[in-house]
Amino acid sequence: MKLSIIVPVYNTEEYLKECLDSVTPQLTDDMEVILVNDGSTDGSQKICEEYQEKYSQVRLINQQNQGSSVARNTGIHEAVGDYLLFLDSDDFITTSVLRDLIQFANNQDIIFLDAVKYYREDWQEPLAEGYQNTCINCKSPKEVLAFLADLPKFPGAPWNKLVNRNFVVKNNLYFSEGIVAEDIDWVLSVLKEAEIFGYYSKKNYYFYRQNRKFSVTHNIGVKHVNSLLYILDKWVNKIKNHEYANFYYKFLAYEYIITLLSFSYLSKEEQKNFKDQLLQYSFLLQYRDDVKYRLAAMSIKLFGVSICSYLLRKYQNIRLKRGQK
Repeated sequence: MKLSIIVPVYNTEEYLKECLDSVTPQLTDDMEVILVNDGSTDGSQKICEEYQEKYSQVRLINQQNQGSSVARNTGIHEAVGDYLLFLDSDDFITTSVLRDLIQFANNQDIIFLDAVKYYREDWQEPLAEGYQNTCINCKSPKEVLAFLADLPKFPGAPWNKLVNRNFVVKNNLYFSEGIVAEDIDWVLSVLKEAEIFGYYSKKNYYFYRQNRKFSVTHNIGVKHVNSLLYILDKWVNKIKNHEYANFYYKFLAYEYIITLLSFSYLSKEEQKNFKDQLLQYSFLLQYRDDVKYRLAAMSIKLFGVSICSYLLRKYQNIRLKRGQK
């Protein structure tokens, strides 16, 4: 079983060595690291070149800046492994885990992995997505989707999942280009096509760096909200006649809350362009039987989407401050 690790790189020289140093000591002859330098303007390319020269399993591809979706797609096209891992260049992984992952993989289409939110060395917390062996391993797609749909949040990141390359290529599961929230769209597509699921539960695999100043998720704006609304619109229409539509509506309800929260960061003038569309998809909240979703639905009905999004942001800030203590 061979493994390809795809690392899109763009202006992350401050973190890139830590990222690569978490991987390279684990490399064996049946593993490869594909570094896709997406037009970096800092010292990232030089660092990539150093690692390519030092490790025979590391391959560097330079391309003009086109975004992480294109960089990941480049990596998929170039990969020769049976399985793919995506690693963001400002994050890092657990040491001594890759060999175990290869041995665990056994023709599953997708394998879920555990991750940690990494704020700093003395401030970390589990991503806590709530995966369970008994609800994923050896279960049918319907059983897995039903379980995932009832988790507190949608597991919408590609970097804590091991995916079968043939499954990806066969089903044309490449990342959508030109949108910000391409991860969500990709994971929804993967879940829709997957038939064999797995969960590797032995240890936390991924360290997801938080609050990096120039990361995409740190800079919320009009493009971010527009992309989230595009995904809601795309998937509401795509799955309305699907046999598991209710599960996907639950996934989308979570992303609707995220969209409301992102909307709160826009100026009042910018918000005007999205209010009607946000109101249009508020029906998704009814699919989640949770106090937060019921309160959000009530808040929208009584006060509108702007005040609801403002209250959500206040709630998030309170939780974040509690976590810092």
